[in-house]
Amino acid sequence: MQTFSQLCHFEFTSRLIGLNSAPWMISDAPRFPYRGLLIDTSRHYLPLATIKGVIDAMTYSKLNVLHWHIVDEQSFPIEIPSYPKLWNGSYSYSERYTMPDAIDIVRYAEKRGVNVLAEIDVPGHARSWGVGYPELWPSDSCREPLDVSNNFTFKVIDGILSDFSKVFKFKFVHLGGDEVNTSCWTETPHIKEWLNNNHMNVSDAYRYFVLRAQKIAISHGYEVINWYTY
Repeated sequence: MQTFSQLCHFEFTSRLIGLNSAPWMISDAPRFPYRGLLIDTSRHYLPLATIKGVIDAMTYSKLNVLHWHIVDEQSFPIEIPSYPKLWNGSYSYSERYTMPDAIDIVRYAEKRGVNVLAEIDVPGHARSWGVGYPELWPSDSCREPLDVSNNFTFKVIDGILSDFSKVFKFKFVHLGGDEVNTSCWTETPHIKEWLNNNHMNVSDAYRYFVLRAQKIAISHGYEVINWYTY
């Protein structure tokens, strides 16, 4: 349909849509089934109209997945009904997305053949989470990665993904996983004790965190994507 639409032109005099040099024989198929573009609304808040403009441009270019990197250490701009204080970590009151905003974006994209892939980045890149819930930080002086020893951390992830599953219907969800500086885990006494009690080093704890978060996502019907870390 995009190929066809790009062959058409509007005649301003007759106010008709014209198609030059018809008939056409078109052989057109995507080389890749996943054709994505990433936007980051944590580091750079984007108004809804701007996101919709990006989706329109994706449609013209025949891209079909909007990778929405929604939150990061800088800000947490989206509403999470299960844990409403999370968006206290947004840049400001006016730089936030409500659940209806997210639904609006997803529906707008779907009508244009674009899937929305939501990303929350864990356990690193998550300092903004603790603005609303400081217990997610290892300590006040060491604020990321998320506290691997605290079951509340995984309850929050479960709440986020539960709320996401009602909005983001694409089969994939992205759980980040990159650039995790684990020094806070070894420098914070209660986490260091937890590591020792569970006979884990920081690499074991990272693996434990990623796999537990993946299991939560799968329980909400998602297939999981992570950044490759090496």
